[in-house]
Amino acid sequence: MSGPKDFTIDFSPLQLAVFAKQRDEQQAVFAARVQAARQTPRRRPAPRAPVENIVPEQAAVESSPLVEVDSKTSEESTRVATEFIEIRDAVEARRIALVEDTRLTAACADRYAIWSDRCLRIADLPASPEALREAHDTYTEGESLVADALDILEKIERRRHVQQAIIDSFHATGFFTDIVNPGDTTDVTKPVTIVAKKGAEEVTVSLPLGDGAVQSRWAGQTDERCVGSFLDYVAQMGKRGMECRPERRDLADRPILRQAGRKELPRSRSEGG
Repeated sequence: MSGPKDFTIDFSPLQLAVFAKQRDEQQAVFAARVQAARQTPRRRPAPRAPVENIVPEQAAVESSPLVEVDSKTSEESTRVATEFIEIRDAVEARRIALVEDTRLTAACADRYAIWSDRCLRIADLPASPEALREAHDTYTEGESLVADALDILEKIERRRHVQQAIIDSFHATGFFTDIVNPGDTTDVTKPVTIVAKKGAEEVTVSLPLGDGAVQSRWAGQTDERCVGSFLDYVAQMGKRGMECRPERRDLADRPILRQAGRKELPRSRSEGG
């Protein structure tokens, strides 16, 4: 038979609020790390001024008709140097805070490595308008990196929640489960694969990170036992705070997985059951 394998699951508003709170807490912890890094005294030389902005001997400047122009140049150089020191130290504090937060760095490992190298390069630049612009760009990129890493951690937590609900639901309906692929620790974006077995029935579920379709494959029985197992599974998911609605018309209650928007579960293939 063509098994009832396509469904959506909605997280409850309460569970969505829990995810949002966890993200806010992680962001607050990171902000505290940044603040602590800013307040930790560190020996750091003042940025080198550009050679072309160094005023010659004071006596020569005072006798020069360009003294007003030189004065404005000096004021601008001082402003740039002061602003550069401030943004450079802000970048360094953010870098140190990320070094201390291994979960965030692991979530965006490749991107973080590139950004960290950029931070270290900025620390050695002489003060100049160009260096100041690069420092501002680096700071902005650091903010974006942290926001994206927090998003990934939230998605990981949602997937973990769905994964546990699926496993518990299978166990409650008499299936044995095995996590064939628990996810690559070096690449958290890779899907997690769960295999559930009960007698001749076997189900394979692939859980991606984020809102991509969850792939499942139900194989085995070719009679109403397949439908019964499936609907029992749907009922168990509901008990775990995830409303499931089947799509097939002849099954009033078929499932669909939404993650804070939605996570579709799945456009699946089925063999046998």
